Amino acid sequence: MFASLPNETIVEIFSHLPPESVAACQLVCRRIHEVFREASYARYKNALTASNGIDNPSSPLTPQEKFDRLRQVEKGWAFLTPTFSLSTRVKTSASGLYDLTGDSYVVGNSLKTMLYSLSLPSKETDELKWREIDLGNPCVDFGLSVHENDLLAVVSRFVPSASTHFI
Repeated sequence: MFASLPNETIVEIFSHLPPESVAACQLVCRRIHEVFREASYARYKNALTASNGIDNPSSPLTPQEKFDRLRQVEKGWAFLTPTFSLSTRVKTSASGLYDLTGDSYVVGNSLKTMLYSLSLPSKETDELKWREIDLGNPCVDFGLSVHENDLLAVVSRFVPSASTHFI
């Protein structure tokens, strides 16, 4: 039964195991060794698991291209040598509101009524473009979650005036 499974299915099953378990299985099973040696998808999934990465299923890159980029990034981190450097002006003065999560940098203006967001580049040719988010009211704090489809949670406060009536 196992021998008849497609390579991609075998890779998906093994992607849920720790990398050392996958390596051990490759040593004792010729079929698993061949799957991980020959299939670019398998190499990518194995490398992704070993790096604790998360796949972007919407990426237009092939598994081989993803694998090559992952290896390049891992090599850069291993030696703390970035492959390129870009710079841009920050859209506002310091306010104490900022966050750097995943590939996003967000900073608030001094009035705390605007947030400016920048997607960090993954290659030298990426355009650095700030996006503005008008909050309307002063912001106390905010948080980002790249694992929740780029969720931005804003905490603002409501200060009731003397004429505010609660029912």
